[in-house]
Amino acid sequence: MDIHEIVRLLRDGASDREIRGLVGLNRRTVARYRRWATEQELLAGPLPDVSELEARLQATLPVVLPPQQTSTVAAYQDEILALRQQGVEVAAIRARLEEAHGQPLSYSALWGLVRRLEGDQAPAAFVRVEVPPGTEAQVDFGYAGRTIDPAAGQLRKPWVFVLVLAYSRHLYAELVFDQRAGARGAGQPEGRHPTRQRPRAGRAAGLPRVRRALRLPDRPQPTAAAAPQG
Repeated sequence: MDIHEIVRLLRDGASDREIRGLVGLNRRTVARYRRWATEQELLAGPLPDVSELEARLQATLPVVLPPQQTSTVAAYQDEILALRQQGVEVAAIRARLEEAHGQPLSYSALWGLVRRLEGDQAPAAFVRVEVPPGTEAQVDFGYAGRTIDPAAGQLRKPWVFVLVLAYSRHLYAELVFDQRAGARGAGQPEGRHPTRQRPRAGRAAGLPRVRRALRLPDRPQPTAAAAPQG
């Protein structure tokens, strides 16, 4: 929308219908700009340049979005920015906000706000780290929402313990009710030993130590068969 052109047409005496046909705006919008130009005394005297008109428009006639275009998560912008600076992903931010404020939030609305806020930032660079098979894994915890603890029969906060093998990227996940070392996860099958040596969330861990903690079997790495010659 070119406010300079609209003001020029208004000064030339064009009607709202004529301006609508020339610039493609709704007649109500044209009438709104006519009232604004009249209040700002822009219909007579020297015509300000484009930058001055834009600045005056932003200061005296801010854009009011209709309800369907108003972000449902804009009120949490400061919280979202703080969490993003800590490296928290959008899905985790949504879960934290819903728990803190007690109301459901739209993932698409949250993602749209994050994308607008971070649109001018350079994308983060990532380097894939290669390690030998069976030596290292990445572990983390993710909040899974309140649910009933089958052992205690009480409503509790469960967490998903996630382990990703650094070489193959295979993933192991287990539901637990306590992140402390030595806690027994609710999702553990009968007979499994408690994970006494779980490493800290978000850190790389030596895989042999994690295997001993989770009682995971040592499995040989598959090797590719040689292609037949002939």
